[in-house]
Amino acid sequence: MQWVHKWKISLFTNARDKYSKMELLVMDLTGLMTVPTWDSYQYALVIIEVSCRYVVGRLLREKDEAGVAVRDIVAMLECQSGLKACHLRSDNGSEFVNLMMTQFCQKNGVTLLCRTNF
Repeated sequence: MQWVHKWKISLFTNARDKYSKMELLVMDLTGLMTVPTWDSYQYALVIIEVSCRYVVGRLLREKDEAGVAVRDIVAMLECQSGLKACHLRSDNGSEFVNLMMTQFCQKNGVTLLCRTNF
């Protein structure tokens, strides 16, 4: 039996908080799925644009593909909205807290916010 974790990332620090478009993107990666898809995808990346709760999901074969997928999704959202992302919030997972994500955030002026799970 494989252990699959589920983390709860709160969208808002306070229920009364209001965010402007592209101010906050919340992301999480789930997996390793016990049964992969037909194309061998075993992870699911979900990114939520908090102001309108627009959700983008992407299936991944490996956990280390998350950084490239985040970069591509953020670029797509910025292109579609015409606005730059300000903050990315994650659960402090190693797939998001690494050299590639740090360089991406520094290059694009994005703040990476990490929360610990309770």
